[in-house]
Amino acid sequence: MTESTNNTISDEEQIARIINREWMAGNILLPMAFALRLNETYLSVNRLCVESYDEDVKRFVNNHKSYQTSSGDSYFRALLDVGNVRSIKVSNEGNPIEIAVEVETRDLHIKSHAGIFVRAEDKNIFPGKKDTDDLLPTGVSSEFVLQKIRWELLDLAVLQQCKL
Repeated sequence: MTESTNNTISDEEQIARIINREWMAGNILLPMAFALRLNETYLSVNRLCVESYDEDVKRFVNNHKSYQTSSGDSYFRALLDVGNVRSIKVSNEGNPIEIAVEVETRDLHIKSHAGIFVRAEDKNIFPGKKDTDDLLPTGVSSEFVLQKIRWELLDLAVLQQCKL
């Protein structure tokens, strides 16, 4: 059984990770901005090209004050190009690890919502999943793979402050 879907997004699109204040040190984005929580299967992002993007993000940020700047009139986002996200590769001691990083639509109620998934053998890799390490080479943990991807996403991200 595959956990992937057919809700793929074009490589030419941009997505934004809305940034919690806890994920920043001053104006510097921290790797924890791209960390999956226990049993979280994907990182939430929003698609800029979807007509409802501004309204979707404004509603989210207004309902979650920790995503607003201290002044309350703006928020930070980390912009990512979908094609660059999908091109992320992970290796261990020079040996490539067979994983896929995918961006897919997520929610019919929030049209701009999407997710960044990490998969091995078409199965999601995420913290707390017991059988994940069996999908990876011996000696490579799911946490190792997720940490590498977290750093890659951080390198690809362009931090922007946006008015509400």
